[in-house]
Amino acid sequence: MTTFVLVHGASLGGWVWNKISTRLRAARHDVFSPTLTGLGDRAHLGHAGVNLDTHISDILGVIETEELEDFILVGHSYGGRVITGVTEHVASRIKALVYLDAFLPESGESSFSHMDEDRAKAVRKLVEEKGDGWRFPGRTAKVFGIRDASDAAWLDRQSVGQPIGCMEQPIIHNSAWKNVDSLSYIHCLENQPSPFGAISERLGHDPNWACHTLDCGHIAMLDMPAELTDILLGLAE
Repeated sequence: MTTFVLVHGASLGGWVWNKISTRLRAARHDVFSPTLTGLGDRAHLGHAGVNLDTHISDILGVIETEELEDFILVGHSYGGRVITGVTEHVASRIKALVYLDAFLPESGESSFSHMDEDRAKAVRKLVEEKGDGWRFPGRTAKVFGIRDASDAAWLDRQSVGQPIGCMEQPIIHNSAWKNVDSLSYIHCLENQPSPFGAISERLGHDPNWACHTLDCGHIAMLDMPAELTDILLGLAE
C-alpha cells in the first residue's frame, strides 16, 4: 500500500481529484487530496493575504499531522509550484514526485514571470474589476476544453477565484526535488498553447526524469482519469 498526496491547480479544489482518488483507493492505496486555502470547500477562508507560502503550509500541515512517510506527491498546474516548495521541507520523506501538466519553477520565479507585460496588465485589470482587488476570477470548463458535458458543468459550478498573492509571490528554493529518487512529468498534449510542452521536452532529455503524455486537455483527472491513474499506480509498484 502506498500513500498519495494530490495537490490541485489554481481555482480548483480537492474535489477535482475524486475520480482518481476513487480508483487509487480501489487499488488499496491511501489518498489525501486537500483543498488549498481560499479555494473549493475552503473558499470562505480566502482573503488578500493568501499566497504561495499559505498553500505550501497547507500541504505541509497534512503531511505533518498525518505523519506521512514514503508517499507520492502529485501537483497539477499551479500545484507544481506548491509541491516544489513542500519538497524543500520534506524531500527525504517523499517516495516519488509527479508534476502533472505543471510548473517546475526556477528559484525566484512567480506566475507573472511567465507573462509578457500586456498579459500581466490584463490579469491585474481582471483582478481589480471582477476579483474584488485580490483574486483572479475562476476559469471555465470551456477554457480547458473539458470533453464530457457533465464534467464541464461540474467544473463550472466549483471553480472559484484564485488569490492573486499566489501568482505574485516568487518561490525561493534550493532544488530539493533533485534529492527525490523518482521524478515524473506528465504532459497533456491538447493543452495548447501552454508552457508545459517546453518543460516536458526539456525534462525528456534528462535521464533522472520519466516523462509521459496524455492525449487530453489540461484537466486530465476529468478527461482521462483511468489513464492517469494507471501512470500513478505504476509508481506505487
